[in-house]
Amino acid sequence: VLVTYRLTVQVFEGKGTEAEPYLISEVEHLEFIGRQVEKEVYYSGMFFKLTNDIVLPDPEAGSKNNWSPIGNQKIVVNEGVVTTTQTYFFGTLDGGGYAIKNLVIKEGDSGFAGVFGILAGTVKNLIVESPQISVSGGMVGAVAGWTWTGNIINCHVTGKAELQTSNGIAGGV
Repeated sequence: VLVTYRLTVQVFEGKGTEAEPYLISEVEHLEFIGRQVEKEVYYSGMFFKLTNDIVLPDPEAGSKNNWSPIGNQKIVVNEGVVTTTQTYFFGTLDGGGYAIKNLVIKEGDSGFAGVFGILAGTVKNLIVESPQISVSGGMVGAVAGWTWTGNIINCHVTGKAELQTSNGIAGGV
């Protein structure tokens, strides 16, 4: 007799619909979204909403970063063969007028840097407060390093923002 069990882990409150979005109240919730997008779970048609400010912790000892962008590009070289893969966030994140604070990315040389590395969905009503992004290559923006069919609506960067790349393209939002 074969018995199959399905384990469902509810990470977020809400249903992921526009009327009842998944509620984001902790750094760990955003990190979970990033890890899932990295595994090619793109959240197409899903809705998320911040319920308070998200304050990222200071970078851990030995690291210059406290954030891995949601959606990004990976380049792998194996026996001279270069493979490039990209992952995207296709969902909708409503910041609700809340802020993501203390974002620091100061180590990296390619790809896309911001809260979202590559955005193919929608981010709206979000504040990114005092981001520090300084990498040696790629595309940089506080909300998104690159938007691919994405929308950024009513988003703001406040405080002292440091957004730069020595061999790429940088923009505010």
